[in-house]
This record gives sequence, C-alpha cells and structure tokens, in this order.
Amino acid sequence: MIPDHLGGHLGFTSMLIPTFNHIVSKYAIKSVLDVGCGPGMYVESMRDIGLNATGMDIDDRVIGKDYLKQKSLLDITDESAELVMCIEVAEHIDTEFEDKVVEKVVSAVEKTLIWTAAVPGQGGIGHINCKDKEEWCSKIESQGLIRNKDKEQQLIKYVQSDYHMGWFTQNVLYFERPDT
Repeated sequence: MIPDHLGGHLGFTSMLIPTFNHIVSKYAIKSVLDVGCGPGMYVESMRDIGLNATGMDIDDRVIGKDYLKQKSLLDITDESAELVMCIEVAEHIDTEFEDKVVEKVVSAVEKTLIWTAAVPGQGGIGHINCKDKEEWCSKIESQGLIRNKDKEQQLIKYVQSDYHMGWFTQNVLYFERPDT
C-alpha cells in the first residue's frame, strides 16, 4: 500500500499510482508490466513503493534503466506479468498494426489486463487510431481474455472517489484470464 504521506509527494506524473496500488492489493497482484510506458513514470513510482514493476516502450528515455526495455509493443516475446497495463497507448498505433498489438499485449497477461485508449473526439497529440471502448473490447476478448465489468465499475468508482481523471474513467477496460 502507498503510505498516505507519499500521495502528494508522488506528484502529477504518478496520479494513477493509488489506483494501481488499490488493484494490486485488492486482487493480490505480485508483478506489473506497463506496455507503452513512455519514460517509465508509473513503473518508477510503483517500484518506489515496493512493487515488482517493469515496463517497455520505444521512448529513448527508457535507456539505462534496468527495469525498462526499449522495445516496441509489436516485439513482446518473453515479457509477462500478473497485471499488464496498457494506458493510453493504442490510439497512437496505426490501424495496420492494432490487431498484432492487441495479440502481443494479451500474450503478456498472466492474470489481469487494464487497458485504456482514447475514444473518438477525445483530443490529444498523436491520436491516429481512436476507437470506442467496445471495439477494443471485442479485439481483446477475441484473444481469450474476459471483460470483468464488475471489477471495472469498482475501479471506476474508486478512481472517481478521490483521483478523478475523466479520460481514465471514460476509457478503462478491465480483463482477466478465464483460468485465474
């Protein structure tokens, strides 16, 4: 759990950490993989509070950090974790590669996937592939994960209770492996 005194200290770049900490502790998650982690800000903050977190991205700012790999989502091979998060990444992926990205991300999921992607009209820089949640949901479920709407709603309710971020509550999807 994140100590209360760290909440403000973690700052804007880590505003989702209490949410992920909530998930990790509530659902007994031991490992986290952030695919499309950018410079690794969520990964670093999760590691700061003692979680086993790693990440991957093509961003040059991951270079030199042993818990981050400079790697494309299309190149996921041996990476996996109980919780995989793909937060606001898919809208930056050309439609030509979206199915392969979904396949690769899902292949890394041992237990749980948290996925968010910008919806049409959301705005943002570099958004070339905005889709409705249901379109992403269909693609992810076709790869064998099951959407858990109850846990998704619990997560949304938790985020809205103290850490409201409109894009997160609007876009979040929560999936599980059926055998976990």
